[in-house]
Amino acid sequence: MLRVSDPQSPHYGEYLTAEKVGKIIQPTQESIDTVVNWLQAQEVTDYHITPNNEFVKARVNVAKV
Repeated sequence: MLRVSDPQSPHYGEYLTAEKVGKIIQPTQESIDTVVNWLQAQEVTDYHITPNNEFVKARVNVAKV
C-alpha cells in the first residue's frame, strides 16, 4: 500500500474511494441478520444500521440494558 503514497510510484494517489472501502469492511448478510435478530429478540425496536453496515446504533433504556 505504500505505492499509493510514494510520489515516485506510478500508482501514487490511487486511493480507495469511500464506496470501495465500505465494500471491503462490510459484514456478511448472515452477520447483519444475527445482530438484527438478537435486537428483535431483546425487544429493541429503535435501532439503525449505518449505510455500509459497519455499525448498529440502538437506543435502549438503562433498565433494558
